[in-house]
Amino acid sequence: MNAPPVKAPLFPIVRLSGFLFLALAFCLTSVKAQDDLGNFRLPPIAYKSMWAELYPSTLIPRDNGGSQSPVFQDFYAAAKSQRLRSAKRRWEQFDKKYGPVEGGFEDATQERLWKWAEMELKRCTYLLDKDQAKVAAIEKSIRKYAAEQDGN
Repeated sequence: MNAPPVKAPLFPIVRLSGFLFLALAFCLTSVKAQDDLGNFRLPPIAYKSMWAELYPSTLIPRDNGGSQSPVFQDFYAAAKSQRLRSAKRRWEQFDKKYGPVEGGFEDATQERLWKWAEMELKRCTYLLDKDQAKVAAIEKSIRKYAAEQDGN
């Protein structure tokens, strides 16, 4: 008598294909994220401005009827940034928008905020460059500047 042929169970094949699917999914998700243009994006780096460290209560939203000047709004937006690259971009925008025009500023407040923004921008650059000596030096300069401004 001829015995019917024994069929091999599909379980090992299904198991293998499931493993390959998971391995492929892991490889695809472990690759660095790319933007729409195919450029690799670096992971975000946490950031806290020196302004946020020294004057945290100034960053709390207040209901002042929208009467806050644009210079303050832009400064606080940059100071509240929580990611280093976005903070650097916001400080650069602030620098371009409110920097000295024809060698001067509209008022002392704009000058003071611009000087602070300039130092924060340098700090962001040094943090991205991972130059701890320069980071420490600029943080010391910012603290000194803050103390001078608080004394006035």
